[in-house]
Amino acid sequence: MKKTIFPELFTVIEVAEIFKCTPASVRNMIRNKCLDAIKLPGTKDRVQWRVPVGELQKFINPDKETVKERKVEAKLGYSEQLSDKKIKIKTILNEYNKAFEEYVVKVCNKAGCHINYLRSQSRAKKIADLRHILACIGKEEFGLNDTETGKILNRERTTVIHARNKMLGENSLDAFQIKCMKTCREVYKEVYGKDFARLQLTE
Repeated sequence: MKKTIFPELFTVIEVAEIFKCTPASVRNMIRNKCLDAIKLPGTKDRVQWRVPVGELQKFINPDKETVKERKVEAKLGYSEQLSDKKIKIKTILNEYNKAFEEYVVKVCNKAGCHINYLRSQSRAKKIADLRHILACIGKEEFGLNDTETGKILNRERTTVIHARNKMLGENSLDAFQIKCMKTCREVYKEVYGKDFARLQLTE
């Protein structure tokens, strides 16, 4: 009997490394049908998604071949120039950036805080708390990395990491933080019709 040849599969982490994004961004693309993936049988663990190499072809940018892309082509055994009409990973990530930026503006409007004030250098507790919670949401719900989140909040990557770690490390939220969290959750439900999928802050 001739042995069946299965297409080589990439893990979510491998795909994230190739496209220089976070694993969460890759999972978002899978959930939103932007990237086809196979879920290994007998497990509910989200890390068990596998992406066929053929799916990666449409994300490789033919205009600027990188070392990562050459590795993919070598793994695929495919070296032809890919069509410019193929979807680029940058386009998809830009859509998530835009969605988060629009969400931040809506949260600011509902909270009575101008977006410019949120993005200012103010360290006032009320504005800082809202900014810290949004840093968590950018990572956990929109799958953005710390650099992308920082650009929208006008903060350095390390500042975003510190803000998120500080908020996630809180044993419980104070009254104003709870109010900020409630506002963020309400806006998310209004926009997407559902509650947060991953963010868990102790209220």
